[in-house]
Amino acid sequence: MKLIHERFLEKVQIVEECWEWMSVVNDSGYGEFSMDGRMKKAHRASYELFNGSIPDGLLVRHKCDTRTCVNPWHLILGTAKDNSQDTLSRGRNPNASKSFCIRGHSLKDPKNLVPRKGKVKVRVCRTCARLRGRAFMKAKRDRINASKA
Repeated sequence: MKLIHERFLEKVQIVEECWEWMSVVNDSGYGEFSMDGRMKKAHRASYELFNGSIPDGLLVRHKCDTRTCVNPWHLILGTAKDNSQDTLSRGRNPNASKSFCIRGHSLKDPKNLVPRKGKVKVRVCRTCARLRGRAFMKAKRDRINASKA
């Protein structure tokens, strides 16, 4: 029976400095590998096989910004916030650079943004949120009035 390292490396092709995953890739573009009786993302499996366990709450990030790379020396641990900062610094977050919402209202004016609580910071247009709220309340009033009639 093959060792898990051998089975893993059979699915890798070394291209320059990256180790390209040549087997199953999910819809998000990340490799998948069966390990410990379940499917794992190939870059996470690589980190565990060559660098050790992944502490709870941490992600495995790519220094090379290549989703199919499983080179353990290109993989680093970090938080979800670190990962988000990576996408921003590499220009991979299309929403961060938007200046206007779909209706043309400014997203650069802090007065037009709804303050959001929680971990995820999403820029929400205050003008559009107000319009959605008004439309919701009108529909609710119309349903109440229709049920009374």
